[in-house]
Amino acid sequence: MRTEPSGRTFPYVCHTVRPTRQGFLAAIVGVLWAAAMFAGARDFAPMGSGWVWTFYSLAVIGAFAPVGAILYAGYIDMLPNRVRVIRGETVVRAVTFSPAKALGIVAGWAIGTFGFANTFLNGPFSLERWGVIGILTGPAMLGFGVYMIGEVLWQRLRRIRMTPVSLTYWRGFGRITLDWDELGDIVTSTDIRDHEPGREHFDVTKHKPKYLPGAKIAIPAERASATRLPTWTDPDGVVRLLLDAEHFRVEPSALLTAILAMRDHPELREKLGTRESKSFFVGPPWRVRRHMYRNQQWWPKGAAPDGVEVDADGVVKEPVPRLELS
Repeated sequence: MRTEPSGRTFPYVCHTVRPTRQGFLAAIVGVLWAAAMFAGARDFAPMGSGWVWTFYSLAVIGAFAPVGAILYAGYIDMLPNRVRVIRGETVVRAVTFSPAKALGIVAGWAIGTFGFANTFLNGPFSLERWGVIGILTGPAMLGFGVYMIGEVLWQRLRRIRMTPVSLTYWRGFGRITLDWDELGDIVTSTDIRDHEPGREHFDVTKHKPKYLPGAKIAIPAERASATRLPTWTDPDGVVRLLLDAEHFRVEPSALLTAILAMRDHPELREKLGTRESKSFFVGPPWRVRRHMYRNQQWWPKGAAPDGVEVDADGVVKEPVPRLELS
C-alpha cells in the first residue's frame, strides 16, 4: 500500500546539492590513469612480474574510478525514500544495497586480490626480481582493499528512530536520544566537516568534492559530553551534534526536511510511529531534484497551499525581480 503525501502540511526543502562537475572530472582522470597503468604493465614486463602486478593493481583503481565518480555525483538514483514503522517508532535505516556500495566492495575485493597475488602467489620476495616498488605494492594493495570493504560495511552502522517524544541517532559506536525540545538551532550543510582545520588550506582536500550532507544541531553541552558521536563547538560556545545524513534510505534533504518539521511543529510529532508519518520523508524524483538549488522548495502533488504557485513538477515558483527602467 502506497503512502499518499498529498495531505502534508510542509514543503520539501533542498538543503544539499551534490557536486556533479567534480564527479565527471574524476571519471575522465580515472580513464586516463587506467590506460596509462595498463600501458606501463606492458612496458615494464621485462623487469619482473612484481612490476606487472604493481601496474595492474594501480590500473584497477583507475578502472573503478569513472563508475564510482558518476555514482558519487548522484546520477544513478536507484532507491526511493523508504522508512519503516516498527512498534510505534518511525525508523530510518542505512542503505542495505546501493550501486556505490556494491562498487566499493567489488573494487576492494579486486584490489585485495591483486595485492594477494603480488605478495604470496608470485614466488618469494626478491629485490632483484621485484624491485622495491614491487615488494611494497603487494601488501599496500591488500591493505587498501580490506580497508575499502571495511569502510563500506562500517557505513551500515547507522540508524535514526523518531517517536512523538524523542529522536534517536545511532552511528558506529555512538548513540544519543534527544527530546524534541532539546533540539536547538539547526544549521544544514552540504559538508558538515567544513569547520575542520586544514580543509581550506591543503591542496589534497581543497580540490576534492566536499560532500557529506547533514546538519549541525545545537544540543545541551551535558548531553554532548555523554556521547561518542562527533560534536563541534561554535566560536560562541554553542555545542552542536554533527548529524550525518548520507547513506540512509532517505535522500539527505528529505531527511533533514522531516527533522526540521518535527522540531518546529509539535502537532506533527503525534503522527510519528504511524503509517502517515511516511509521507514526511517524500521528496521530488531525481529528474526534478537534480535541477534544484539550496533552499528551493517542492510540494507533493495536490499538497501546495493556496497562494503558493508551483510548476508542473511541484517546484515553488519564485518571483522574478522587476527591472526598474530609468
